[in-house]
Amino acid sequence: MQEEADLIDRDDQQKFLASADFLANHGLPKLISSMQTAATEVLKAKQLRDFFNTAILHETIMQILDMFLSMGSPHHWVDCLMPEDPRLYKLAKTSSDETNPPEFTKFDQLMVETREVLSRGSLGVMIDYVSEGPPTLWNFEESRGPCGVSSTNGRTFAEFSNVVELSLKAVAKALVEEKGFQSGGGNLTNGMPLARLLPRIAQICPTLVEEPSKNQFIQIIQSVPEVGLFFTLLYSNMSAS
Repeated sequence: MQEEADLIDRDDQQKFLASADFLANHGLPKLISSMQTAATEVLKAKQLRDFFNTAILHETIMQILDMFLSMGSPHHWVDCLMPEDPRLYKLAKTSSDETNPPEFTKFDQLMVETREVLSRGSLGVMIDYVSEGPPTLWNFEESRGPCGVSSTNGRTFAEFSNVVELSLKAVAKALVEEKGFQSGGGNLTNGMPLARLLPRIAQICPTLVEEPSKNQFIQIIQSVPEVGLFFTLLYSNMSAS
């Protein structure tokens, strides 16, 4: 339908394309740096001579993940997924001047809602642009997002967090079972010193960021039943709205 096709105009399409490289240029480097910090903190208590087997490695990986998730402000990891909308700051600075509200496009609205979905554990405060009449009134409300889409409640966020946790655990389990750990100069099942384990970890880690079509860990996440169910229900609700 023409009306639906016009929801995101040409300018918004260009903005979306311009932000498509965010993960490669900003998100992924930030994620890697944060993970390195978390790993360094956890491994401070380890010695190179410490004996590692599959169970200990799995536990250590989960400790690193917990450390990463607890660093900084709550849900700081959202910044690794998408850029923070600078118009939020512009809105705060100009909220007292209703005669010159900041430009806020449909694309901006969608980006704000997406961040709300990912970062709030309760009814999120959405920015609602009141379109009736001159564009001079900006309002904050809890029940409806700026595009008329129901805001994500605590239960949906809890489900999303659960899916993320299940995905991380599935990847951690697959990582410790990686065949690179089970061959050459010792077997992880039987255990080995950390000094011998670290080079193998360094060799295997690049497989975590392979392109999706070749990435076995993405395929593992896709095979988790709860992941498929979550996104099936999510897109079904979007279609219904």
